[in-house]
Amino acid sequence: MGETPSTQDIKTTITADNSRVNMLSLAGVFLVVMFSFRSFIIPVIVMIPIEAAIFLNMAIPYLAGETMVFMGYIIVSSIQLGATVDYSILLTNNYVSSRKSLPRKEACIQALMLSCPSIFTSGTIIILAGYIIHFISTTAAIGDLGHLIGRGALLSVLLVLTVLPALLVLFDRIITSNEWDRMQKHIKARRDRHKALLKAGLGTIAKKMSGIKSTNGNNEPAEVSSDEI
Repeated sequence: MGETPSTQDIKTTITADNSRVNMLSLAGVFLVVMFSFRSFIIPVIVMIPIEAAIFLNMAIPYLAGETMVFMGYIIVSSIQLGATVDYSILLTNNYVSSRKSLPRKEACIQALMLSCPSIFTSGTIIILAGYIIHFISTTAAIGDLGHLIGRGALLSVLLVLTVLPALLVLFDRIITSNEWDRMQKHIKARRDRHKALLKAGLGTIAKKMSGIKSTNGNNEPAEVSSDEI
């Protein structure tokens, strides 16, 4: 009994819940982005800079030797993923739209120019809100959460504007090929091929049946007329 056993129970519970919540959050974001872009690769590319920012945000307190409440990991990682993944989606959407009429380098520059105002506006709001909580709150746990949120948003903005454009240009061929439509065409081609094979098989069976009937007709004895008798 006491504070130490209770803290240990909270630590064990939060550790298990953190993994579960992270997996469900990633799966939810993956499905939403996959159906929006009709692609299996774009959701992975979209989440790479955000997950890297979350990892760096959580690794900094450990490397600095700072203590943090256990709930901070599960709360901040979910908030950072949900609040900043829109930056990646916006930049990717602008890149895909610009890529229809521009080469990939020019499309990347055009996407950055279109996305930067919105990303900077939203990111600045989250950064300021987090750091205001950090400096004003008199509760250490709440102040730490505000610090994590503000720093996480800053890292997400930096990685989205630096790492994501490089990933978009690097995987340009996969992004523009739209593997969703390619998969649908492949499934349709296989279905048509199966129908053609089925029709060919039925045609062959019908020919064999007609051949058997004609053979049986030729083997029947001829009728004898009464005049011949």
